[in-house]
Amino acid sequence: MRGSSPDLAFCGLFGQGKTARFFLFTVSIFLIFFGCAAPVAHATTVWLDTDASIGSPFREVDDAFALLLAFRCSNLRIAGISTTYGNAPLMRTTAVTTKFVGRFGRGAGGNTPAIHPGARSPKDLGVETAASRGLAKALRENRNVVYVALGPLTNLATFEMLHPGLARRIHRVIFLGGVTERSSLRFGSRHPIQIHDANVFKDPEAVRRVLGANIPMTLIPIESASQVMVDATDLEEIGRSSEAGQFLRKNSGVWLWFWTKYVGTEGGLLFDAAAVVAAANPALLGMERRSATVDSAGNLLVSRKPIPHSRTVLYCPTLPSAAKKFVRQRLSAHVR
Repeated sequence: MRGSSPDLAFCGLFGQGKTARFFLFTVSIFLIFFGCAAPVAHATTVWLDTDASIGSPFREVDDAFALLLAFRCSNLRIAGISTTYGNAPLMRTTAVTTKFVGRFGRGAGGNTPAIHPGARSPKDLGVETAASRGLAKALRENRNVVYVALGPLTNLATFEMLHPGLARRIHRVIFLGGVTERSSLRFGSRHPIQIHDANVFKDPEAVRRVLGANIPMTLIPIESASQVMVDATDLEEIGRSSEAGQFLRKNSGVWLWFWTKYVGTEGGLLFDAAAVVAAANPALLGMERRSATVDSAGNLLVSRKPIPHSRTVLYCPTLPSAAKKFVRQRLSAHVR
């Protein structure tokens, strides 16, 4: 059989003629249809908790960029979105989120994710809301939901208090917060500003309760998240990519000016986008195991060494360039 083609060799085994040709044809179709089919990527089911507030010059817009990034990640299935106080009062964050998601958000199967208003302030800790009811329904229908917290943890802590059994179904919490002894939250070279660990500062008791629940937790500190930026060129490209990008560009001009021209950073800081990266493509982030606890002053302290009353978390000490590139590419991807 030396020098013969594979087809002829195969025919030699099974005989020549119509029977052999039919057999070859059948096998070929089977291999093409089953053997060569590309595997379908497994989707991660996420619940997004946001304090989105678009409205320059007084409000940050990073939540909206994070929401758009989540919509652009085809491997994320959004089970629902809850709103909370934080960047603005609950009424404002709910209105902004509802409008933005209604216009530009698409979940699994092309459906728009439902919006569930949550806590109005830390005083609502333990109070049943549409957010806690919506999350309970989502967890009854889906196991292994990843909870992405872009604001204070009041909604999640409340849910754990009211539904501790269902809370154990949460696969992981991704939270934008945490500091080390060496953390610096001072930004800018022209008019530097010192900010606080906002999501922790606004409800440290909620953070303490979530840590105590022992749900697997990933912390994306502000210091690391601040490394995701967009400059004027990026913003123009995002604006040309889609209607949603154009909307964000129009509403981000004063925000970008504040960071780049007044504060003196290289771009507008997209803090919340880093938390979405941790859900969509965690392999891009160099995670480390650390110990975390809330101290008596209400700080979420993270350390390489065990500290009293702490628990183990995953911690992102810095954001690799690949993660920053991932954010820019997804946000500027052209879609109809």
